[in-house]
Amino acid sequence: MTGGPDLAAAFERARSLYRSEAPRILLLLLAWAGVWVALEILVIGSGSPPGRPIWLGLHLGYFWGTAYCEAGILRVALAAVDGAPPPGLEAFLDHRVAGRFLILKLVLLPLVLAGLALLVVPGLYAAARLAPSFLVVVGRREGPVEALRISLQQTQGKSGPLLLLSLFLLGLNLLGAAFLGLGLLVTVPVSALLCAHAYRALGG
Repeated sequence: MTGGPDLAAAFERARSLYRSEAPRILLLLLAWAGVWVALEILVIGSGSPPGRPIWLGLHLGYFWGTAYCEAGILRVALAAVDGAPPPGLEAFLDHRVAGRFLILKLVLLPLVLAGLALLVVPGLYAAARLAPSFLVVVGRREGPVEALRISLQQTQGKSGPLLLLSLFLLGLNLLGAAFLGLGLLVTVPVSALLCAHAYRALGG
């Protein structure tokens, strides 16, 4: 697949793995939601207004805590696509990977959001070229700078299929969120498996 990942093949692979892998991914998604709820309780309890050091520290803690869950979801998806045994608990407590994942989030999230605000396409392009860096960090334990370099290298000349995949993922999860958020129980695991399959198709 020199032109990039085949979206139909990726979706079929994700569909076939959903039943076996969704419980693990949804358990990590529940942990992600738990971190968010705990943060909100702490923010309300602290009485700190937005922008104050305590408020900023708590939100940084949120991004750090959810990095473990998000890296875990990608780790489960990669193992499933590879046909490997599910990762053990120790794999989810990899502090080095979580720290590098956090740095990438803090760098890429504003970039993608700014791009989405500029008529959507720039944000999707940034996601298409740079999002595989998260899988590089999880799969190869590379640092953020090296992960970004590898991501740009692997996606060079394949922007078309990857833009289509990014658009599909955006639409899929917006659709999932529209049904009182319940659709995300399907779309989040499918999205993770789609991304893992596409990453392997890129040679990751």
